[in-house]
Amino acid sequence: MLFDEQNNICSDPKQIANILKGQFWSVFSNPEETDLTAAEFTPLTISKRFSESDLTFSEEDVISAIDEIKPDAAPDPDGIPTILLNSCKHPLARPILTRSH
Repeated sequence: MLFDEQNNICSDPKQIANILKGQFWSVFSNPEETDLTAAEFTPLTISKRFSESDLTFSEEDVISAIDEIKPDAAPDPDGIPTILLNSCKHPLARPILTRSH
């Protein structure tokens, strides 16, 4: 879970990648440089602690997550085969959502 500069939770993969890229570039040094100085790291300040109440999911989120499961993935811990989960995703979305809360 990452927060943007305005302390909003980031869930967009592209935005997350850009945040991580910015962090990498802020501490990157060129190994070919002959005059290297020790990197100075500014400690991060956590302005808002993450809690479960920050997460909200919908049935559409559950269906979308099921769609991302590879067809040849191993069954979940309950032993439900991926093909069954995928073919029954619409009627199962609400029970899965309710179970996760």
